Amino acid sequence: MKITLTAASTSETTRLAPVSQFKSGLDLLDRFRTTLRCGRRRCECRRGKMLHCPAHDDQTPSFSVRLDPGRLLFHCFSGCSQKEVLYQLRLLGLWPSGSGAVKSAPLRSVHDEALTLALSQPWARVEVLSLYRAADAIRSLYSSANRLRSAATIAGNCEPSWNALADAARLESDAWLMETQLDGSLGS
Repeated sequence: MKITLTAASTSETTRLAPVSQFKSGLDLLDRFRTTLRCGRRRCECRRGKMLHCPAHDDQTPSFSVRLDPGRLLFHCFSGCSQKEVLYQLRLLGLWPSGSGAVKSAPLRSVHDEALTLALSQPWARVEVLSLYRAADAIRSLYSSANRLRSAATIAGNCEPSWNALADAARLESDAWLMETQLDGSLGS
């Protein structure tokens, strides 16, 4: 099914105004929603949260567009690259062409975007992050001790089993000591 450019209330193909004529991001977002909507009455694209991706034959809406302060963000959950999507958006008149367009920042990876978002959260203070790291280290010690005990149980009654159990006990002791120190630092 190929998506055609239709106005919300008619089935006629619509001529789109240049991007520069839109006053705000909300106008542009409405334009995306109107343009990337299909003609089916019960399609999810009618609600406006997910739209049909312009870069592939999209039976089920898989394209997300949202406003972030000062920018319009989009993503195809079917896996289309941003380059493919941008090309199609330019053909539809929804994105400024390369000539005369303001140079945007280079595309960032999903990991970089997630890291930036995580670091902007209130829990991302240095003290809180150090507590998370300490708790992870404690969990790692307990997990290693559990694996050693399981291996010793499988190996049965032999010297390597007893050595593994002694190592597991030392790891648990270290984890308990770290946990006690962490509790003491939180209490003061």
